[in-house]
Parts: sequence; C-alpha cells; structure tokens
Amino acid sequence: MLHTSIADDYSCPEGWSRFQDTCFFFSKSRASWHSASYVCAELGGTLAHLNTKEKSDFLEGRALNGAYVGCVHDRNVRFLDGQFHYSDKMTNTFCAEKCRQSSYTYSGTQYFGQCFCGNVSWEKFQSYGLSPEDECRLPCHGNRQEWCGGHWRSSVYITGGRKHWVGGTDMIEEGKWAWFPGNVPVTYTDWQPTEPDNKLHATLEKEHCMALSPSLHGFYKWSDEICSELLYFVCERVAVRSLG
Repeated sequence: MLHTSIADDYSCPEGWSRFQDTCFFFSKSRASWHSASYVCAELGGTLAHLNTKEKSDFLEGRALNGAYVGCVHDRNVRFLDGQFHYSDKMTNTFCAEKCRQSSYTYSGTQYFGQCFCGNVSWEKFQSYGLSPEDECRLPCHGNRQEWCGGHWRSSVYITGGRKHWVGGTDMIEEGKWAWFPGNVPVTYTDWQPTEPDNKLHATLEKEHCMALSPSLHGFYKWSDEICSELLYFVCERVAVRSLG
C-alpha cells in the first residue's frame, strides 16, 4: 500500500505515512538500534511497535513497495536521471518495481503516467528540496485513488530491499522479546524462517534487536540483528485527530 488520496479525521506530519490512527516515518539515513531509538524520541515517537498483524502487514508492504520520501520539485536536469518509463497503467507500486528490477534505489512518478528511476545522494536531496504535498496531487493512470506527482513534481519513493530497525528487543532477558520503550511483551510475531537465531558475530556480539528484513523470496518479515549494525529505521507516533 502506498501514499493515497484517501483522507479522514486523522493527519500526520509532513514526511510521515498514516495507517489507522498511527503515523510512521521511514528514515533516509542509517543508525544503530540505540541511536535510531533516540532519533525517534526526538521526533516525538518511538521505534515502530509491530504489535498487531495489521500494523506488521502494513509496514512489511511499505518496506517492500517503497517508503514515501516526498514531493520533489523536478528540473531540466532530472532529480532521478537513471531510467524513464511511461504506462497508462502507472501506479507507484508499478514504478517502484520497474526501478527495483534495474537496481535503482529511488522511484518517482510524475504527471499521471511517468516513472523516473535513479540513485540520489543526500546532497542532491538537499539541493532540490521537497515541495508542498498539494503540488503532487495528479491521480495515477492505473489507480485514480493514488497520487502520481504533478507538473514538474515527482512523488518519490525508496524502492525497497533494505533492512529497517523496529522497536523489538530481547536485551533485558534472552529469548523474551518485548517492545521498547515500555517492555511490552511481543505476542503477535512474523519472523523469517529460522529467526530469531541469535547468531554470534565476529565482534562477539549476539543479535538482540529486531529488524524488518527482505527474504530471498522478495517479501519482508522480522529478523534479529546485532544492535550496533547501521540500518535504516521506522519510527511511529500517534496521529492527530482533526477537530470539527
């Protein structure tokens, strides 16, 4: 499921994606599990708690199909300058898959049916900058309930294939997974086959922190990783309910 035009009583800050009454933020940089927890707290939330099947499925799908980056103001020198595709069945998922197949990190839809692929540095992100979301409000040819950019505006996504920290850990008691903060026991689970395996690494560290990880079959499930590993991460916070 990707960024759609469906609105209701809840809203999220710019750059966050909403599911039910919760907002989620996919990071654009990597950090250790502890540093990621600190960043999420600074943003007013926590690392994501995948405490229901619905939340876990949503985030697994978002990680696979591509985390939303934002509405980028394009130029004659394209922000995503790798490949171009056009389709009268264009959706953000279609575009992300095309780009992922060619090993591009980012995909961007524009003007109903255009798809751009590319690999972008943080410096390039800063030089182009994000535009207001209402400038990326043209419906996709393949799904009119989904936005596909605007005139010289791209709806940009990360194409997937990355591991992402979430808020599970068994640091307090080996084998007893809980959501941090709060030490709330993990009841619903969706581990990869053979996970958690608590491997001992060359650094003599064992795996005590939870991540969303892609499998060989292409879908996302949970894995345990060493907490010092630098991964992307997912924060969550409560959505704001609109008044009136």
